Amino acid sequence: QYKTYSIDKPQVEDSEVPDAARWRVKDMLDFDLDDAITDVYEFPVDALRGRTAQVNVVICRRTIIQGLVSLVNDSGMALESIDIAELCLRNVAVTQVSDPERPVAMLYLRRGAGIMVFVKDHSLYLARHFDFSTEALNEPSQQEQVIQQLALEVQRSFDYFESQLGQRPPGELILFGPDPSTPLANMLGGSITAKVIGLDLNPLNMENDLEAINALVSVGAMYRGERD
Repeated sequence: QYKTYSIDKPQVEDSEVPDAARWRVKDMLDFDLDDAITDVYEFPVDALRGRTAQVNVVICRRTIIQGLVSLVNDSGMALESIDIAELCLRNVAVTQVSDPERPVAMLYLRRGAGIMVFVKDHSLYLARHFDFSTEALNEPSQQEQVIQQLALEVQRSFDYFESQLGQRPPGELILFGPDPSTPLANMLGGSITAKVIGLDLNPLNMENDLEAINALVSVGAMYRGERD
């Protein structure tokens, strides 16, 4: 429903960056810029490694945003903010450490898909999306292949965080999903260098059930202020 592009930060005043970035991505769109809603968030400076300053530009069709706003309004609820899944998960990751300068790696899995984020000092350094089949995981003949593919994606992400972004890799991987009854942490733990631990639900006031797994992104949106 939305796309994110990394571009060189426009050389303008900070207050003008969102508008300048919007025009910078105009030619990347397959629809008219007037039909787009855009926003930006900055790439961490200490991960640039001498490269030009970067910003991430998030783009969504205006009609999609309008549809979501109407859905919330029609339900009788009050809309406070609109955010993207990656930043919502960043908000969740922030709740997992007492020292914000300690890097955090978190893997969120639900039926059909996974998102992995690396967070430090309230900033999102890396977000990766990949396919994930719950059905295949629960199929004995396919389980090992699923685990090995997942482990490969996770390890590649850790390696990229260290080698390309110049960051000290976390010693732990926080895992949530895809099902409370599946001991995925034990399955995955022997295949990657980091220790796999479960998400601490106490700061989030959540239970470890399927409903909570499906609602994690929405819960992360509630902690939007934790990043500031």
